[in-house]
Amino acid sequence: MTFVQLLNMGSGIADAEFCNTPNAQWCRYTADKLAYYKGSIGKHVGDFINTPLVFKPGTNYSYANFNFVLLAYMVEKISGQSFSTYLQQNIFDKIGMTKSYFDPYSGGRGVRTRYVDEYMHFYEQPSADKKAGR
Repeated sequence: MTFVQLLNMGSGIADAEFCNTPNAQWCRYTADKLAYYKGSIGKHVGDFINTPLVFKPGTNYSYANFNFVLLAYMVEKISGQSFSTYLQQNIFDKIGMTKSYFDPYSGGRGVRTRYVDEYMHFYEQPSADKKAGR
């Protein structure tokens, strides 16, 4: 498995939402738990790393958020920094985003709401399945 395969969703890692092995620990994550996963990237990787691949890396495509989790873990191991520190020092600070941060493993995401409130609106939308009567 390569970095490119992880970035292109060609790794073979299954996404928790479409998990075919319901007894696997990582399959029990719901969207809200994934959005604010508490713990560490290493623990998160440990939850799914031994689960069988859905296909041989590089032979297919299947979107899986865990590709990004594994990439974040690699950033930590290669840089020797936490993922949030690496992002802060190498991306946010370098482009002048000094009030932004991203640290999902401690529950933190920094978006200055007063700057985006006038541009962002959320609406409840029933899913297509509900509209179709499923």
